[in-house]
Amino acid sequence: MKLRASAAALLLPVVIVAGSLAIGHRDLDRVEGAEWEPGPDPDAGGFAVPEARETLVRFFDADGAPAAGALVTQLEPSLSSQRTGADGRVSLLSYAEGELRVMAWAEGHEVFGPASFEAPPAAGFHLTRMRHPALPRLEPLVETTRRLRLRRRDDGSPVAGALVLARPATDLEAAPFVVFSDADGDATVAGLPEGAARFDVYVPGFPPAPAWLLASGSGPELELRCADLLLRDLEAGAVLSGERLDQPAPLPSRLVPGSGELLLSPLPPGRYRFRAGDREWEVELEEASG
Repeated sequence: MKLRASAAALLLPVVIVAGSLAIGHRDLDRVEGAEWEPGPDPDAGGFAVPEARETLVRFFDADGAPAAGALVTQLEPSLSSQRTGADGRVSLLSYAEGELRVMAWAEGHEVFGPASFEAPPAAGFHLTRMRHPALPRLEPLVETTRRLRLRRRDDGSPVAGALVLARPATDLEAAPFVVFSDADGDATVAGLPEGAARFDVYVPGFPPAPAWLLASGSGPELELRCADLLLRDLEAGAVLSGERLDQPAPLPSRLVPGSGELLLSPLPPGRYRFRAGDREWEVELEEASG
């Protein structure tokens, strides 16, 4: 009896849970009111693909022969691009109403169009041959090597390290050929066009500014107007700076050596101002006499 009572006590919770699930399932399945019916499918008639409208167009080249392989682009009412066949014909498809607007191109011909039309002309379209303007005959460029000798006008001594800019005399705005004179005062310019040339010579170590121009000419030898300036009793270790006054331009700065002396040579004749430490003074330089 005790064993049966224990078994019944163990099975009771299982029976209760199973009954609750069965009752709840029937309640969930119960639907009140009319059953749901799906509505009709939407009308898709408004989304039908329009029918294509085909137009045959024919193109001829400048000689009157069919323009085979010409590239034809339809701009309106639909956008497309294709090439003509061997007979110069092309079929254009459009999916909207309106005039056709096309362009065409064939090798050796000008671009045709844009042209608009409702229906293509029965005679087709004729392309125009590409125009080739007459070009002037260009003479072959002959390059030469020019040698220039630079000498001081006062004593005839060579000027080494001078900056030389060379240009054809017929084109002074052209980019210059740039060379420097050697220890003997000689400069060699290779690649100049044949004919007259102009050479501009500037102070060694200075920029090509008008204030530092020593000479201009066609060569082969140029005499340079030069002046020399020896500065003494400067403060050793000071920085010497200055400028040209009659043709305003700054001088490159220099460090005064332990001797307190600096030789500035060659310089173009003119008026100069210098500064070193607490000193400032002006000098009028004249061309040295031979």
